[in-house]
Amino acid sequence: MKGFFFETKHGNRYFYNDITGEVTYVGDENLKTHHTVDDMKRISLPKVHEQDIRRFLEINGAHELYLIVTEDCNLRCRYCVYSGNYENMRTHRPVYMDFEVAKKAVDKFFEFYEEVSRRNPRLRPAVGFYGGEPLLNFKLIREVIEYIRKNGWNCLFTITTNGVLVDGEIADFLARNEVALAISLNGPREEHDRLRVFPDSSGTYEIIVNNMRKLKGKYPKYFAQYCDVIVCYDYGSDLLEMARFFDDNSDMLDVIRVNLIFEGFTNWYKQYSEEQVKLFAERMKKCREMYYRYLKEGKKSNFLHQLIGLQNYLILSRSMNLPLSYTRPPFLPFTATCVPGTKIAVEPQGTLHCCEKMPYNFPIGDVDRWLDFEKIKNLIEAYNNFMLPECCDCPISRLCAICYAMVAGPDGFKKDPKDICEKLKTSYRILLSEIWSLLEEGLDLFKLVGHESYKQCGVFV
Repeated sequence: MKGFFFETKHGNRYFYNDITGEVTYVGDENLKTHHTVDDMKRISLPKVHEQDIRRFLEINGAHELYLIVTEDCNLRCRYCVYSGNYENMRTHRPVYMDFEVAKKAVDKFFEFYEEVSRRNPRLRPAVGFYGGEPLLNFKLIREVIEYIRKNGWNCLFTITTNGVLVDGEIADFLARNEVALAISLNGPREEHDRLRVFPDSSGTYEIIVNNMRKLKGKYPKYFAQYCDVIVCYDYGSDLLEMARFFDDNSDMLDVIRVNLIFEGFTNWYKQYSEEQVKLFAERMKKCREMYYRYLKEGKKSNFLHQLIGLQNYLILSRSMNLPLSYTRPPFLPFTATCVPGTKIAVEPQGTLHCCEKMPYNFPIGDVDRWLDFEKIKNLIEAYNNFMLPECCDCPISRLCAICYAMVAGPDGFKKDPKDICEKLKTSYRILLSEIWSLLEEGLDLFKLVGHESYKQCGVFV
């Protein structure tokens, strides 16, 4: 059967059907279904044609343009993917994008957007600035924003920044132009300064928090609407202290993402002992208990929602009673990966990539000729050949979060850690058991999804 059984802590047994997305109460009965693993294995790898990719992007392309305006950084955060700790990623270098490259990218992108918007008029694209630390190339950022404004193109501007340079003239310009800021802050001083440091290993907490306070004081409406926090953690993090910190400062620190430091292609986690890993797991368990207690009491914790609740949201809002071909393009039927070209990242020299988080050895074009559909086709075929033989009979195809960046190795696609798929299957089985246990206890988790009608979508049918 394509799916899996799970049991709640109250002893009730359910079956998650990955064909339909439904969860069915089965009790002690044997579940009968005509979908079997053998049926799924007979599915052949999908054909990938350039015209199908073009057709898809004509409707769904031009969502985001990321300009990697520099590979340089004023910090040396110990866990950074560009720190040298990751075998598949570049390292920090004093490489900067110039306006000629940026202008070509912007012109091509909005030419692409204008074609797509005729078929998708509700589309509002975003132009993001990425690094390194992008504000090291503030002159270029200002030139690009002024150029886009001059041409009358309507878009959202975003910057992912460490926050050190968000002050003075730079802060004034960002506020005037309503640039959405995602500022990295890992929590209280001790936690933040453990990993986010200057080249001399001194901490950055004081500077970043002071910059945020000044920005909020001078531009309160801008700060409330456009400034958010990205949090990273690993096995050495005290999640309980982080939760308390962000709850105590919720009026200033709006958490939008909480990310576990990536485990693939690195030896980063070998530094932690079994005792430290066990302590981390205990703290995570207490965070889960705290989050569900808050839900019962009607309390809010943005940090805990991002850490715990977002997983529940993805489960409860999953597509159901529709084949994956209705929610995924036929040439990329499984996993959460995108079609290259819906998002476009441009490295400083002008080469295009499908994501700002991808290594540089998977290009999909350049600023002179724009998207190279043969390269996109080859990228998708390589990904399908690597992933799909296991995806066809995987019990969590509908839920899978794997994308190109998670398996992009230094010499092609590679699973690192090797058991990444097994870990995901185990985590979803545990997660569904936890969610359905809470539903049985009367906790209304459906409010996480945002609409009552979801209750009628067959969760218990």
